[in-house]
Amino acid sequence: MFVVPEDQVVSTGIENNFLIPYVKSPAELDKIEFKSEINFRLFVCSLPEGALKRNFPGAYNWIKKFEQVTNKNGTKTIIEACSGHKPYWYSLSPKEANIVPAINPYERAFFCYSENNFSVDQRLVAFNVDKKYNIELIAALLNSVITFLFIEMKGTSRSLGALDLNANYFKQLPVLNPDSLSQKQVVEIVKAFQPLKSRPVKTIFDEIKMNDRISFDKVILHCFGWDENILGGLYKILASAVNNRVTMKQRF
Repeated sequence: MFVVPEDQVVSTGIENNFLIPYVKSPAELDKIEFKSEINFRLFVCSLPEGALKRNFPGAYNWIKKFEQVTNKNGTKTIIEACSGHKPYWYSLSPKEANIVPAINPYERAFFCYSENNFSVDQRLVAFNVDKKYNIELIAALLNSVITFLFIEMKGTSRSLGALDLNANYFKQLPVLNPDSLSQKQVVEIVKAFQPLKSRPVKTIFDEIKMNDRISFDKVILHCFGWDENILGGLYKILASAVNNRVTMKQRF
């Protein structure tokens, strides 16, 4: 009832204002900027049935369709199973985000972002950017080699080589301070970020060879007062750490 595949949206008849982009799994994300690659929509409605019946027949008919349907194990109707929802049984209060990280990165690491909030599954970590900050700038800083190094050095490796990250980990993640940047530096960083955000994210080993990635990280280093010449060393440390993690299972 609540999760609607994108290719079935039209056939449901639900009005667009009750359907928001929904991400069920990090596997659905392969680019830094989350734009039109939507596989699912989430049905979110907090209007009373009377108002829906008068003004939004699509959403109203969708709700009525499920009133007597039972849950998967057949023990309760959906109304009974969702009786704790507020203000109505068919209402949801979804977790929304501006930015979503990969919580179990293997050879790829990136933070996906959108200027418009999108809803994510409870298993995913949701970042919301304070309104006083530029969402794209925060996404750029999070997608820098500096952040990836922090993640790689502080993360816990799982048995199969993926990093085991969670919400508590990300709450303690050091982040480059946007308040230390001038407006000119913000413009430089966002401009250098453009080529990265719309192409598929590659593995760390391939990313550090990409010209757009190298140029972007050089701008990050320069704007925060570091010598750009250290970038090659940072890439070597990052690649070595990732390689050690993903090949660990082969050594035991």
